[in-house]
Amino acid sequence: MLKLKNKKLVKKAKSIVPTNSDEVFESIMGGLKEASAFLKGKPNKCTVHNPINVKEVRIKQGYSQNEFANIFGLNVETIRKWEQGKRVPNKPTQILLSVIDRYPNIIKEVVNIG
Repeated sequence: MLKLKNKKLVKKAKSIVPTNSDEVFESIMGGLKEASAFLKGKPNKCTVHNPINVKEVRIKQGYSQNEFANIFGLNVETIRKWEQGKRVPNKPTQILLSVIDRYPNIIKEVVNIG
């Protein structure tokens, strides 16, 4: 079992995490109802995360995996894993990739290419 040393974190976790099976069940059912409503097109507070398509961004800019890795300081093997769906870029990297996709000229200026 994970032991947390940060007392504030433990207190916060206890206030969020249900403590009995009825609460756990209700929490899961609430999530399922939100997901179902979302799939039916009904507005709700459900958040959907759309991971960026790394291969699409790279190809759109006209780079090979090696070129893309070298220009943006990324590991080519990591790029391969993203493109194969074996890994997902972390949030800061997703932001960088979104900027590369949406504002390629600014990025080219920043990294001194083109």
